[in-house]
Amino acid sequence: MSVIDIMKNFGEFYEPSDIEETIEEIIGSEEQKSFLHDFFQAINVINTMPEGELPFSITLSALLVGPPGTGKTTLCKAFAKHYKVPIFLVYADSLIGSILGKTLNNIRDVLNAAHTYAKNKTPVVVFFDELDAIASERSSVYEVGEIKRAVVTLLQRMDSILNSKDPIAFLGATNHQHLLDSAVWRRFCYHISFPFPDVKIRKQIINNFLEQLKSSSNFTIQVSEAQIDSVASEEVTGGFTGADIKRGFQIALLRALKDRILDNDKLSLSLQSAGGTKTHIDNEKRMSGREQFDSGQNIQNNKTIKGKSNLKAKKVL
Repeated sequence: MSVIDIMKNFGEFYEPSDIEETIEEIIGSEEQKSFLHDFFQAINVINTMPEGELPFSITLSALLVGPPGTGKTTLCKAFAKHYKVPIFLVYADSLIGSILGKTLNNIRDVLNAAHTYAKNKTPVVVFFDELDAIASERSSVYEVGEIKRAVVTLLQRMDSILNSKDPIAFLGATNHQHLLDSAVWRRFCYHISFPFPDVKIRKQIINNFLEQLKSSSNFTIQVSEAQIDSVASEEVTGGFTGADIKRGFQIALLRALKDRILDNDKLSLSLQSAGGTKTHIDNEKRMSGREQFDSGQNIQNNKTIKGKSNLKAKKVL
């Protein structure tokens, strides 16, 4: 089995020519784009530099933090295409095995395969999607031993590969940075935040979708400038990602199929139906907090019950 086949067992391997996304098509994220330009340029530059030219080493690893749908994966794929660097998108949850020790072996296999690819002096980016699935805080009472050992394996292999000076870079994406092990957090040298788009960016995204619809002769657009300002406002789409707005337009398109007209009401109702990611995250946090409280209460109750049982047993003895 080739190293590319091994990598495809745990995600997707993209040659630059396979990638459809382009940097120009992605609206907003200007600060993030600026950093990624430097990051991807460094991958190619370091690969051609004589050894010892740098006063100290540069660690090619970056952590992308932000809610889902804010463009972390899409933007990195676009930069891989632009700089002609293959990118290996690893689905972190696919590394988790049900058999003891399987997770550790999977992590070793996938990183060894990527390293073998890079040893031929071919630059490659390894992108861990949902990194927290295999890199949660080891001190957490909720984590099992297998995941704790997985964190150690990940750290050891990353250190070994980054110290090899081969042209390989690591990117990690997470929606739950608070769950990451502190050592994993430190291994990723650069931390890039992907926030929710502000009202200006939301308006640009909305206008972009409207322009796409206008370019089609199949639909009539009856959305006023005032309505665009209204749906882009904090009251309507605050806490929406670009992906949320896209879903809203998909719903609007469905509603417009009958009469081929997209008007103010259809657009507004469709965006409201789509809902924003921030609302979902806030609800998830509330639910998670309640579950942790209940779990903590159960643990405490069990300790109390056991304590009472032991006390009674001692009295009997």
